[in-house]
Amino acid sequence: MGMNRLRTSGGFGLLTSPTIFSLSSQVQWEEEGDTQMLKHKGFKFRLYPTEKQATLINKSIGCVRYVFNHFLAKRKEAYETK
Repeated sequence: MGMNRLRTSGGFGLLTSPTIFSLSSQVQWEEEGDTQMLKHKGFKFRLYPTEKQATLINKSIGCVRYVFNHFLAKRKEAYETK
């Protein structure tokens, strides 16, 4: 079981086997008597990627980060020129 490096905006993280992810679903308002409550639902799941799958996950995350940062820079530039 090897470890694969995962580059993050804050430095380096590790994507190891197993990896735990969490996913949040819709937020719902529920009324109980006279009060309203904000309710979050979430799921946790664990992945057991092979080394090849972990490499592909790391590459995908890297591409997503690149695209996000590219368009964030474009939006920031447009905001500053207004």
